[in-house]
Amino acid sequence: EQVKGAVVEGPVFFVAQRQLRPPLLLLVFGLLVAYFSGNQGSADPMNSLLTGFAWLSPEAVEAIIIGFRKTVHLSFYAALAVTGLFTAKERTPWPLAVALAWALAHAVFDETRQMHVPGRNGSWWDVLLDAVGMAAGLGLAAWFRRRDRR
Repeated sequence: EQVKGAVVEGPVFFVAQRQLRPPLLLLVFGLLVAYFSGNQGSADPMNSLLTGFAWLSPEAVEAIIIGFRKTVHLSFYAALAVTGLFTAKERTPWPLAVALAWALAHAVFDETRQMHVPGRNGSWWDVLLDAVGMAAGLGLAAWFRRRDRR
């Protein structure tokens, strides 16, 4: 049974029409950026967890945390850019530019907000890392699209 194009059963995410899923996902990504650019996204919780392992040196803990956080930056912004592309492709003649602008705006917001949160420090190097993630995500999306067309 359907109600105005919405699926009645299933999780809330799938209740929306298919064309609304990418914008809803972009909203979720935006909320995650806003949440984790505050104190909740600091390295302190990970540091506390990893220092509990006596066999890890402080240098190893720091390396693990930095590696994990940079991997999250790359992966998150790759996913954000690809989702932005899927959202924009039927709504604008410039989907790639819109996807990059959307993801880059989030990266700049994230780092700018961190500059004003006590205990956090924003870094323009992270914006550059985020841009690399965006490019990697969009490059992979293009590769998969070309591969699937064969």
